[in-house]
Amino acid sequence: DTVMAAAIMTGQHTGPFNGIAPTGRPIAHKQVHIFTMTGGQISRHRAIRDDLGLLLQLGWRPGN
Repeated sequence: DTVMAAAIMTGQHTGPFNGIAPTGRPIAHKQVHIFTMTGGQISRHRAIRDDLGLLLQLGWRPGN
């Protein structure tokens, strides 16, 4: 069986992240998680995350 979950992680950028100094900006990081279940337990986990969207929210731009 396959189970999917969509999530939005929200918060505020208060510490260094991936070389980006704290901006104080609010963030909303979208994610989809796909779980494969075997015998009632998770046997595989895959995730699709909008990492580029997160970086853009923090003010990152190509060439920065």
